[in-house]
Amino acid sequence: MLAFSKKVWDTLSKEDQAEIRKAAKESVPYMRKLWDEREVQSRKVVEAAGSQVNTIANKQEFVDAMKPVYGKFANTPKLQDLVKRIQDTK
Repeated sequence: MLAFSKKVWDTLSKEDQAEIRKAAKESVPYMRKLWDEREVQSRKVVEAAGSQVNTIANKQEFVDAMKPVYGKFANTPKLQDLVKRIQDTK
């Protein structure tokens, strides 16, 4: 995630804003590569410490099992929208 102060952003020229946007987009493949490497390493660490990692073969079963939880705790339109956006992520 890249965060930028709106107050500062609004002081930049359109050209500078475009360059920052371009650099941010170009950084995505590198960031994802680093994330994937960190994920593999983190899994090795937790497994070496004795944790068991379960892989979900059928994601839909998990989604269905979570519906009552979301119904109880995602009880505002804002939270319901957040849950939906997360669920729609592939």
